[in-house]
Amino acid sequence: MLPVIIPFYNHQLGLTFQDFLFAEAFFACVVIAMEVPIGYMSDRWSRKFTLSVASLFGMIGYTAIIIADGLVGVMIAQGILGVAVACNSGTISALMYDSLLENGNLKTYQKQEGRRHGIGLYCVGIGSICGGFLYALNPYAPFYIDIATLALAMGISVLIKEPVRHRASAEIHPLKDIWDTAKYCLHGHKLLAATILIGVIIFGATKQMMWAQQPFFMLNAIDEKYFGMLMAIGFVAGGLSGQFGHMITARLSSFQVLGLMVLAMFAACWISALNIPYLSLAVLFTGAVIFGAGFPYFSELISREVEQKRRATALSAMGFLISIAFIPLSLFIGAADEYFDIRYALAGLGLWVLCGGSLGLLVWKKYYNRGNNTIRGRAQQVHR
Repeated sequence: MLPVIIPFYNHQLGLTFQDFLFAEAFFACVVIAMEVPIGYMSDRWSRKFTLSVASLFGMIGYTAIIIADGLVGVMIAQGILGVAVACNSGTISALMYDSLLENGNLKTYQKQEGRRHGIGLYCVGIGSICGGFLYALNPYAPFYIDIATLALAMGISVLIKEPVRHRASAEIHPLKDIWDTAKYCLHGHKLLAATILIGVIIFGATKQMMWAQQPFFMLNAIDEKYFGMLMAIGFVAGGLSGQFGHMITARLSSFQVLGLMVLAMFAACWISALNIPYLSLAVLFTGAVIFGAGFPYFSELISREVEQKRRATALSAMGFLISIAFIPLSLFIGAADEYFDIRYALAGLGLWVLCGGSLGLLVWKKYYNRGNNTIRGRAQQVHR
């Protein structure tokens, strides 16, 4: 579904790219509303149950898209999918962290998280190739396959054996506990807050760059049946960076890694905006590479700074803020593409990364130099 969603909205539902991003902004609102509470539910109830609920809502959401007949129907479907994404966000990473902690293999977290992340992107790449060709046969076929795979995922989730966790006392009201965790992440731990800020800037941009690929293909008159193959290149590259990125980040300081991500993302946006034959197309996949390597890196930085009972909630805090940033970014990208074209949208996205990323790096460096961090300068001391 992913590589042909824009043509599907355009040809089957009569919606523009701006309409698509408007629906995505509503999706982000739902994620914002549900992200941290569901992360709390995952921490206090059951991680595997939360993952099962994610699959169920995913199936309902894709079914709603199939029967939608306009923007309102699509927005309802996106809202349902927003609940599914909120259930997944933070839960999978927290489950892996807890499992490695219980088994005494915590030092391999980034390597294992990167491997999981990489395999996921490989699967998305394979699915993109299949989706592009299935769309040519039947525009609804990719959605049928997505629903079937989510049903399989729900069955697998039930079979997961969770690590033993110490249940927290019920003396604290749940809403107060959520608030205390969010306040700690975004205010009480200044360096952690700066880390989350940089993550929001970077991953908000990588998501927008992924959605910008299809309008870019359309601008250059690329046949829709090749969309899946082209996007698969980016996902496979992201999978490789996720699986092997720890080998590079282990040799750099945290500040160097964060700065490199910001600069690479800015350069990718502007080179893509220039629409240089072949080069811009290749650079457009940089967002997937940065996402593949960067998300496991940020997950480890955040995970080890909070106790187990708050881990999924803390990881969800970054996803919560990414969703907030996604709303104005989506409206801007959609308007820029509607009134100009996708090149101007990419140029604006690059400025967002440069300005926001530079501010985040300055704040990060400030609190690092003050010695308030518990995130080590060499964050990735991972054994191969």
